[in-house]
Amino acid sequence: MIDIVVNPGHTEDLYLECLNRCFGDWGGTAMYRWCFERRLGGRKPDIMLLKEKDVLLGGSAVTYRHALLNDTTVPVAIMTGSWTLPEARNQGCFTLMIDQSLKLAQASGAALLIAFVTQTNPSMKRLLHKGAAVFPTHYLVTGPATPRPGAPLELAGVSDITECSLNISRFMRPDMARHPRLTYSPEEWRSQFIERPEVMEFLCIDGECVGIVEKKGPFDRLLAFSGHSGHSPEDILRACCARSLENERRLFFFTASSLLKNDAIKLGFEHVPGFLTTMIADGEVLRGTYPEPPSGTPTPADLYDPASPWYIGEWYLTAGDRM
Repeated sequence: MIDIVVNPGHTEDLYLECLNRCFGDWGGTAMYRWCFERRLGGRKPDIMLLKEKDVLLGGSAVTYRHALLNDTTVPVAIMTGSWTLPEARNQGCFTLMIDQSLKLAQASGAALLIAFVTQTNPSMKRLLHKGAAVFPTHYLVTGPATPRPGAPLELAGVSDITECSLNISRFMRPDMARHPRLTYSPEEWRSQFIERPEVMEFLCIDGECVGIVEKKGPFDRLLAFSGHSGHSPEDILRACCARSLENERRLFFFTASSLLKNDAIKLGFEHVPGFLTTMIADGEVLRGTYPEPPSGTPTPADLYDPASPWYIGEWYLTAGDRM
């Protein structure tokens, strides 16, 4: 029988060792603490370990945020950092992680339990089997065949955010208010997008930040970017792409926008399809986001069906929203 221990304490070294064993260069102590010890959405993450007769099998975490659904801010929970040791696979560990994550989400008062997965991730089938609905997302990265685009502007890079001006409200995209999205206080946003443990670079026009990049190995991870002074977000993306390729680095970004995905593919980005999987944790919290709640009980699939009265719309997400 597999036992699940929630928040056992003193797990940092063990959990970190297993993450790096399962995922290669996952990160060190600073990354662990940034992912699993920060308080976002009003709560610290919950961590679980799966054991059978005191033999460790796997682990997972649930992190918390706030999200805007139907113009109402509610808590949501996110499955984060799930792993199963190689010798323990095919024993149903991830299914147990989903069940426990849903219980934790329900106990926290979260409307939804969500997870970020690629189309080829083995976890995807288990989540679908448990009733999760999916919203398309897109992982995009430059590759050896990506041509260096002609860019309408040049970006200057600084490593210290205090060396440029930062308009947080523009990055938080108030114009996307009618789209479901993760939301932050200004302090939470800085913690999520700026105060990260990897090397950071801030791309600027005339001293104003328009792009936030996290540097990891050969990759420039474009966490967020914004239009500026007549230049569209697509112009900024093109300039970021040109800059990374000029520096012989690979630019990565993540989006839920099919339009941005199409623009990136035209620029020569490689495209890996993904999904935001979604389960309903607390139906009453979700119902409270509707000014006039529809009758009946929604299924997760109803949330993404434009023909359903429960439809919440298309998510707005960036790479910086992910852990």
